[in-house]
Amino acid sequence: MILQALTRYYEDLIARKEISPPGWAPCGVSFVAYLGEDGQLEQIVSVRIEQTSGKKMVRRPQNMILPLTAEGRTSVAVRPNFLWDNAGYILGINSKGDLNRGQKMFAACKTLHRNLLKGRSSPAICALLNFFEQWDPKNATLHPVVQPCLEELKKGGNMVFRFRGTFLHEDPEARMAWDTYYNSDSDDSQMGICLVTGERRPIARLHPKIKGVINADAKGIPLVSFNADAFCSYGKEQGMNAPVGKYAAFAYTTALNHLLADRDRVIFLGDTTVVCWVEGGERSYQDILSALLSDRPSPYSERELLEKVRVLLTGENVLIDDERLELSKPFYILGLTPNKTRLIVRFFLRNSFGEFLQNVTAHYARMDIAAPRGCDYPPSLKPRVLLASAAGGTDIPPKIGSDLIHSILWDRPYPPALTSMVRTRIVRDGYVSYQRAAVLKADMIRRNKIKEGTMETHDDTFWPLPRTLGALFAVYEEIQYLANPNINATIHDRYFPQALDSPHVAFQRLNRLAEVQLRQGFRRDQMRAGRLCNEVKSLMSKIDLSTGDVPIPHSFTNDEKNLFVIGYYLRKNWIPTKQNNHYKEESADE
Repeated sequence: MILQALTRYYEDLIARKEISPPGWAPCGVSFVAYLGEDGQLEQIVSVRIEQTSGKKMVRRPQNMILPLTAEGRTSVAVRPNFLWDNAGYILGINSKGDLNRGQKMFAACKTLHRNLLKGRSSPAICALLNFFEQWDPKNATLHPVVQPCLEELKKGGNMVFRFRGTFLHEDPEARMAWDTYYNSDSDDSQMGICLVTGERRPIARLHPKIKGVINADAKGIPLVSFNADAFCSYGKEQGMNAPVGKYAAFAYTTALNHLLADRDRVIFLGDTTVVCWVEGGERSYQDILSALLSDRPSPYSERELLEKVRVLLTGENVLIDDERLELSKPFYILGLTPNKTRLIVRFFLRNSFGEFLQNVTAHYARMDIAAPRGCDYPPSLKPRVLLASAAGGTDIPPKIGSDLIHSILWDRPYPPALTSMVRTRIVRDGYVSYQRAAVLKADMIRRNKIKEGTMETHDDTFWPLPRTLGALFAVYEEIQYLANPNINATIHDRYFPQALDSPHVAFQRLNRLAEVQLRQGFRRDQMRAGRLCNEVKSLMSKIDLSTGDVPIPHSFTNDEKNLFVIGYYLRKNWIPTKQNNHYKEESADE
């Protein structure tokens, strides 16, 4: 299913002329070798492009569409590329200074071009073949054209040829030679029924590598591979164990590499790399979903984007990058993570674009909670920000990122490890952030522990006991600051973890301490102390005193801890005004 969807996406991109044809792929090029009429090397020019990286400028290779990298190429196996390669293969200049290996690499490159270009007679091809015939790899480092750039060549970087103002890989006869070779059935490929297309085709022994997955080898790593006898059966070797045609292997890997190369549309969460695409290949669909889930810069603010999506979900036409989006279009989301030898599929989701949008907006609705005090716009609630806040500067556990985004996209309960991590970090560092409170609230709603639309602000009507105690703790904290504004160790530092673990013991002490500090507060600011005193009475009135004792439990369940933290956060970030200060009205009745 994954390979079929990626192959269809590749064909969509071909139709839109946004990707290279079979047998060709983008590759970084650092040097251009200019050839004369007789094949003499006339000049080597660096074509690296200056780009900004952080605060400095760096020189990076220029992308060109070139014939595919040779299969089975390693640091040991000599496998030359056609019409391009590094200085070791093109000139025999090995980066490690190994003359024998350099000669071996050049000889293999020379043989490949002789064989593939046999019978071709364009001026560019004749010049290239003449170059290979007369070039001497033994004395390559002494050549006057090589000398000025020798050190750069030794550092690595790919090289292409240019003749009469045209690149060799753009010469029609050279392209035809490569296409004929690539599509030929006369190589070592075995014929078989392709599992992707269902057609009888040459089977790919090895699949091209995938680049751009976080924590994976920079040289790439395959999605499909059989590199141990334990993975093989019935005497079949490597790719024949799960026969995929050469065309399909090229198509799905090219499509996936194309997705991963577009970093603005890739989502990184923990150890998981997430890409998405729509049938038809339009990028606007990717833009919307990746902007909602990735913390990459976007032309729209989080609030503006959510508003556009809400309007879109009502069935109205919304233009995104001058395109009208169709909610019924099939949409795919793939999460990948690497191990030592291949990629692991964390999840693969297929649904309509509208269903995914519905699930994502439902997630943000559950996360809706009052913004921190003094904040004009709510901070970001993107998944990566949520994970960073939950981890609190520690390493994010593997797999939790993929579990989180899977739960958002499939509208399933959030991973228990996420809320557990939030509570643990709150106990350790005492910081109840906007994101942490939002995570606990959303988790409670998704598990039907509280109703949606409750506990968004401090002024709602839902006041279970743990939430009331959390708000009371925040009031006690403000009373302490009023009484001792320069205090070093606050009740938050000393009692907050205990209030979560042993609330009965903690609040016995806090109640007595608050009485003493409130008297001190009246001497400092009588009006503010009076408001806080009334607030304490109002919160106490929400606690059932019919038993004769304050029914504060000896311990909280995890859900009760969540309510306590949310209640604390909402009161901590509440700003009393004439409109919302109902405590003032209550005091007037006394």
